[in-house]
Amino acid sequence: MRRILCFLVRLAMLVTGSQALRPLLFRLDKIGFLRSEGMRIGQGCRFLSEILPSEPYLIEIKDRVSVGSGVHLITHDGAVWTLRNLVGDPALDLFGRIRIGENVFIGNNAIVLPNVTIGDNVVVAAGAVVTRDVPPGSIAAGVPARVVQSIEDYKARRLPACVRTKGLPGRTRRALIEKLLPAADSESVSANVCSSHFSGQLERRAH
Repeated sequence: MRRILCFLVRLAMLVTGSQALRPLLFRLDKIGFLRSEGMRIGQGCRFLSEILPSEPYLIEIKDRVSVGSGVHLITHDGAVWTLRNLVGDPALDLFGRIRIGENVFIGNNAIVLPNVTIGDNVVVAAGAVVTRDVPPGSIAAGVPARVVQSIEDYKARRLPACVRTKGLPGRTRRALIEKLLPAADSESVSANVCSSHFSGQLERRAH
């Protein structure tokens, strides 16, 4: 059904010569649309961001890359607005490419600025602002983004806590997760807090 809708939208754009349906086509088939606009995208990728890059042909994404919701891939320097006014040239622009390596995860609402290369096996944390290259095998976080640990450190810390739920039916997956992460009993938690508080008071009075 989605392929048929994409075909009909493309046909309407071709017949009318209008670009007004581009956002709709992007929502229907993000990766297919971005490839048609010149972005080089490898295999096994997902693009969850709703934000359409203004110059997708300046972006290269290799295999197994996940681009999260709300991610901005910015390939132009909007601050040139000020230079246009300073020199009296309204046509000025400034562009830069973005290159993203293999097996990269870019968290929700991250921003990647022009002239940035992100290496292989990298995690960019949610909300990070990437202003410079990120070396392979690293975790980058913050504003501006900086390397906070290696992918090997992340693997050593997180892998023991991982569980295999991909591909499980919804109810089975939920049951497994809830078994691994049982909800706290509010009454027992309250009782423990009260008991600890009361014990602390008695100890202070004894001293």
